[in-house]
Amino acid sequence: MQQDQEPELENLKTVMRGKPSCYDPEQSLQRVLSRAKQQTNTRDVMSFFASWIWVLFAGFGASMHQAYHGSGKNRGRPQVKRPVNKMRPAGPSSGAPTQRSSDYPHKPQSTSE
Repeated sequence: MQQDQEPELENLKTVMRGKPSCYDPEQSLQRVLSRAKQQTNTRDVMSFFASWIWVLFAGFGASMHQAYHGSGKNRGRPQVKRPVNKMRPAGPSSGAPTQRSSDYPHKPQSTSE
């Protein structure tokens, strides 16, 4: 059993005799900052290209929508003007203006006291 432990002890002694590795916080900080900058730059460039692709697709979609539906002036189908039938009395379906019952006064107002 001691023969198995002797090589391990020798290895530990040689490691302890050697120069211990130092932890340099400045070097570690610089390494972390450089990696963070690289990731940030990569994300910025990717988001820039993604936004341009989004703008192109949105513009293409808007032009397709306008070509299909027309400009904002004429929404839907064009209005067809129908001729007024003079033989038919004026009504809501003929297109002629009619007077509503709310246009007439209900009671005449008296001016005398």
